Amino acid sequence: MVEYKAGVCRSCRTLFSGLLLFALLALPAHAQPAAGAAPAQPTLQERIANLKEWMKASQLKLHSYEWIETTTVTHDGDPVSTTVKNCYYDVNGQLEKVQTSESKASGGLPGILPPGRLLKKIGEHRAKETQEYIKKAVALIHTYVPPDPNAIQMVVNSGNMSMQMLEPGRKIQLTFKNYKLPGDSLSFQIALPTNQLLGYSVSTYVDNPQDMVTLTSTMGLLPDGTIYTEESDLSAPSKNVEVKIVNSGYHLAQVQ
Repeated sequence: MVEYKAGVCRSCRTLFSGLLLFALLALPAHAQPAAGAAPAQPTLQERIANLKEWMKASQLKLHSYEWIETTTVTHDGDPVSTTVKNCYYDVNGQLEKVQTSESKASGGLPGILPPGRLLKKIGEHRAKETQEYIKKAVALIHTYVPPDPNAIQMVVNSGNMSMQMLEPGRKIQLTFKNYKLPGDSLSFQIALPTNQLLGYSVSTYVDNPQDMVTLTSTMGLLPDGTIYTEESDLSAPSKNVEVKIVNSGYHLAQVQ
């Protein structure tokens, strides 16, 4: 699989032309070029700036919505907990999450883990360690979802961005290395020639860089064209932990 560094090849310039089109389609009508007007020829940095602006515009649109976030945790394939939260942005633009329900495996320890068969298998001390790991894993997801435009720009400035052609003429991937932590990476999957953002994936770690975890997110589309992260799945093979976060039930928030 051939990998191309940003800023050194014609393919990358073509790629960011497509990203610019995708970003412009996501922006308000007044920000789009007039019908019949000759397309602008932005620089590479301008194209990256448009990608960041698309992310910001998408997040801003979500400020008008309320939705339900459902987090499901499993360990060794057994259900551990399911938590449901109502999510919305307050008048100051801060994301608020109000827990509405939580279910745990019967007889669970205070916090997360059930003591029965699990404790017999790994012992109480190990169970508490796993409980703490799960808390960190859930928190880790929210540091990557949604992606941070400022962090992306820092990666671009450091020269750690690359492009891969996943399916010739159909799908490409942009990868940003050392995005949040040393040795991690954030990758966007984009459909060609529609330039639709299909999703993004992360390779990172909770405590030990030797124990990598993977995070994959898929995108959803609301009737007004707003794009959001529909589902995020974290897999930690070394701990046999899986975390799934699903965002659903989007509706316009009531004006207070």
